[in-house]
Amino acid sequence: MSTSNLGIGDRVYLVSNRYTPSEFNPTKGSQYECKGTMYKIISHNTKEPFNCLVEWDNGYTNSYIIERDLMQINDLYNNYKSIW
Repeated sequence: MSTSNLGIGDRVYLVSNRYTPSEFNPTKGSQYECKGTMYKIISHNTKEPFNCLVEWDNGYTNSYIIERDLMQINDLYNNYKSIW
């Protein structure tokens, strides 16, 4: 799935395994899993992936690299619930 079309206001999951799952990094499939909303694009540098800020539904915020860390939520994934 391409994430290069993600923008401000889009709903996302954190899918990267680069972070230890926690309230600050609510990785999909972990006990902390939750959805988030992208609320700011930090950089559009063409030599680096896009960077963004995400506000998680649990009230925490963090910054991520769009192309590496996030998955856009679409109707296919909205129908599934976390096992946690």
